[in-house]
Amino acid sequence: MKKSIIAVAAIILLAALLPILGNSFIKQTINDRITELKTFGLETIKDETKSSYLSTSRHIEVTLKDPQKFVAYLNTFADQQPPAYINAMVNGVVLGVDIEYSNLPFAKAFEVNLYPLTLPNDVRASLSQNDPKFLTFLKNFLVSKGIMWHISYNSFSSNFDGYIKDINQKYTLKDGTKIDLRLIKALFKGNGTLVAPNMFSSTLKAFHLNVIQKEQTFYFTLEKFASSADFDSESTYVSEMNVANVDMILQGTANDSEVHLKDLKVYVSSDAQGKNADLNSHTSFDSFSIVSKSLNALLTKFKFDITANNLDKEKYKALRKLLSNNKNQQSLIANKELQQGIVDLISNGFVVKMTQFSLDDLTLDKQTKLNGFDITSEIRFAKDKNLAQKIKLSPLMVGSDIEFTSKISIANKFYSFLTRMSPMLGTIKSYAKEEKGNLVFDIKLKDSKATVNGKTLN
Repeated sequence: MKKSIIAVAAIILLAALLPILGNSFIKQTINDRITELKTFGLETIKDETKSSYLSTSRHIEVTLKDPQKFVAYLNTFADQQPPAYINAMVNGVVLGVDIEYSNLPFAKAFEVNLYPLTLPNDVRASLSQNDPKFLTFLKNFLVSKGIMWHISYNSFSSNFDGYIKDINQKYTLKDGTKIDLRLIKALFKGNGTLVAPNMFSSTLKAFHLNVIQKEQTFYFTLEKFASSADFDSESTYVSEMNVANVDMILQGTANDSEVHLKDLKVYVSSDAQGKNADLNSHTSFDSFSIVSKSLNALLTKFKFDITANNLDKEKYKALRKLLSNNKNQQSLIANKELQQGIVDLISNGFVVKMTQFSLDDLTLDKQTKLNGFDITSEIRFAKDKNLAQKIKLSPLMVGSDIEFTSKISIANKFYSFLTRMSPMLGTIKSYAKEEKGNLVFDIKLKDSKATVNGKTLN
């Protein structure tokens, strides 16, 4: 009987200790992450914890003690060097972090709110002199968590999801300029670290910015945005983006213009899991229009699809690594390394196919409608271990390693429009053949000899 009582008591005691143990585990997880970020230039200026038996809330405020170090850290995840002004944009910013989690160890997720509490130093200094009231408005806006990311993060699976708080703000500046800013339903989810996730997708219902200054107006809107990215590695990934509408209007200036884009789709993938590496890219839009004093044009049904297949996987990875390592360098040595990396990749041979490059229509001045074009191409680089030597001796020797075929079908009226813009294009019309109102160019390049529709190109 005593043993049974002791066993029951032990179970009850263990159950009672679970919240304490769970709190300790999650607290240590958060502390480890903060310690890691401190090594990249962040400094904690406030850390307050409120804990009950079953739950804990923690408020942390951090600032960038070393902006250059933090930007360098972010740059390790980027494909391009960040702009020079990024340091000024983050210098002096204080970031608030609110964390809430259950103390039970099987409660894997914790809730996080991230929000800037202060403006960059340069912005504060400028507004303090030029528009103190606007500075006060922005301070109050930030303190009220006007810009906030909410994240639900699972510390075991590294899955997360969340949203950016809706924004609906109007303000009139000291000089009478009216600003209207709206951000509506920005959602996201992913897996991995928040700075560089393995998988990430996001949607945005709408973003609007309207600025009216005296007689001048700037209007920008983006609607129904969606993106996703799945990164297995630097050389194996899938990324896509869709945008339903983009509108930008500038009025009341010497350069008034309007730009409208509908149904933009972009897809990029890289696959280096097999014997060779393959790249794919697709871009299309339903319509794109631009109206200005010098141009009034509407393009409809544009598509551009291109692939690169059978790339040597190791050479491809090596070139990507060179591009990544040298993205911040402009030295001659770096350029030579990149040039050699490109030559090494080409010397192993691969195929590039432009499976579709087409435009249905071009309408000028809302009245002249021109049928467009349709182009397909393929270029083959033969495997040649002597390619580097040929380039040194004479670049013309490389021609024997290249085979190129292309079929261009372009409407007569559209071709005439292009020749008005570039008269040199008119010189190749004699090589064309006509098919159903289109000019057709069947181009072939082999053994350094080029032909168009069977005619040798002079």
